[in-house]
This record gives sequence, structure tokens and C-alpha cells, in this order.
Amino acid sequence: IIFDHAELTPNRPALVFDLGHGPVDQLTYAELAEQVRGLSGALVKRGLAGRHVGLLFTPGTEFVQALLACLAAGSVAVPVAPIGRRQVRIRNIVELLAKAETACLLLDDSMTGLFGAELLEALGPLGMRCMEFAELQRHLQPVEPMAVAAADLAVLQFTSGTVNTPKGVMITHGNILADGDSVVLIKDLK
Repeated sequence: IIFDHAELTPNRPALVFDLGHGPVDQLTYAELAEQVRGLSGALVKRGLAGRHVGLLFTPGTEFVQALLACLAAGSVAVPVAPIGRRQVRIRNIVELLAKAETACLLLDDSMTGLFGAELLEALGPLGMRCMEFAELQRHLQPVEPMAVAAADLAVLQFTSGTVNTPKGVMITHGNILADGDSVVLIKDLK
């Protein structure tokens, strides 16, 4: 969908991140498509096609770029959030990533600053790689999106775990497309 929009309306805004005081960051469809192609190629080059990739990001356009790059690389995105006090957060993150059989954790600068060394130490025994998003951006390898089936897993999203142990919710590529179709349908009804 992103790549189709990049062809049809390349200069139209695709992502706008706004904290309530005006746009902080934004990308056009052409810019987003270029980033996603390059990032997905960088993931493929690092052997992460078809593998589970953890995403630990603060809110913003970088998270969306990373998520879409995972989908384009045929990887399974596993978004995680730092929940609880500092030591509990690291334990929670590591437990979720281990449960999801994550091959690599991708994090933004902010999360690297918050958890970098401690998280690396905690992930070490699991043999899981940690990669900074900024580093991936410096080594873009543009590729066309991988062919995926509607039934292929796209995102493994964990519930918050406020009432019980967090559980993984499996979202397929078909689920994502159906969700997009329902948004278009609702928009057309208005």
C-alpha cells in the first residue's frame, strides 16, 4: 500500500508525528517508501528475513519505519514497551523477547540511552543481537518487498499483562490488509 501511494502521490504526507504543538517529524509517501525499502534490505542483509525482530522505540516516525521495514523484509515485528520500574522493565522486556523467540532487538536512540548497557547484558545469555535503528539507517540496502502470504505472521503483539501474564496476539499480513480495507470502507461511508 505504501509503495502504491509512493507511485501515485509521492509528495503527499504519509506520516506526521505531532505532540500537540505542530508536526515534530513527517515523511512523504516517497520518503517513507525509500526508507522502508532501504531498511528492509538492511534487515535482510543481516539475516533477519522471516525472523522475529523486537522493536523498542519511543513514539514517532522511526517506530513506523521499523515496523514497515519488518513487514517488507518478511520478518515478524515484536513491539515491546518498557513497563514497570527500571529493573522490572528490563526483566519484562527480556522475558517477552525470549517468549517470542526474537532473533534481534532493534531500538531507537532514546531507548538505547535508557536501557542500552543493561539490556545488552541481560540479552547476552539468550544469544540475541541488539541493533540501533540509527546504525541500520546508515547502512540502507534498498530491495523490493518480500513476497508474503495473507496467512503469514506479520506482528506478534503482546497484551499489557495488567490483569494476567502478557499473551502474544498473532497478527497476519491478511489481518493488516483487512484492517486497512475496513478503514477505507468506513471513510467511504461518511
